[in-house]
Amino acid sequence: MIHYIQWTLQKEGDNSYITNAHYGIQVHYTWSKDKGEYYLYPYIDENNKTIYYYAFDSDQQKQRFVWFLKLSGIGIKTAFNIAGLDESQLKEIVNTLDIKALQALPGVWPKTARRILIELQQDFSKDALRKIQNTNTPQSKQVKKYLVWLGYNAELVQATIEKYPTKITAKNSKEVLAEIIKSL
Repeated sequence: MIHYIQWTLQKEGDNSYITNAHYGIQVHYTWSKDKGEYYLYPYIDENNKTIYYYAFDSDQQKQRFVWFLKLSGIGIKTAFNIAGLDESQLKEIVNTLDIKALQALPGVWPKTARRILIELQQDFSKDALRKIQNTNTPQSKQVKKYLVWLGYNAELVQATIEKYPTKITAKNSKEVLAEIIKSL
């Protein structure tokens, strides 16, 4: 199997090929480089009895892809999309715990985004952990919806929910609602 190659990228419709004068390899590639070094990851699809190649601009990008594949619930396409993020973008998403930025990628749902952030964040502060556990959960959405219906500012309500000291659950949501109303 090929893991590193130095050829030219050609696109024909939706398909991408890394080629030289004699050979071509069909690859999944979404970035803009059209010539140079490519790092390949051969993915063996047992169901279709074939090998798909995923091409990356750097070995670091490829290693990120392999790391994401190891996470529970992350498929090949989702790992490929996340690995394609610029390193500075990915660091910013992790540092700001931006679940919505991850959710903007195809195949990343709220639970997946939270799990990815938890895995990526090496040293969680209590505030960061609370922000993730109280963002976009059914209970926090219900509390927010009710408070907005009462006339409170949606952004202020969201910020208050994210700072709430414990996880919002079905059992404590009435209590949380009363405490948040007092603090607003």
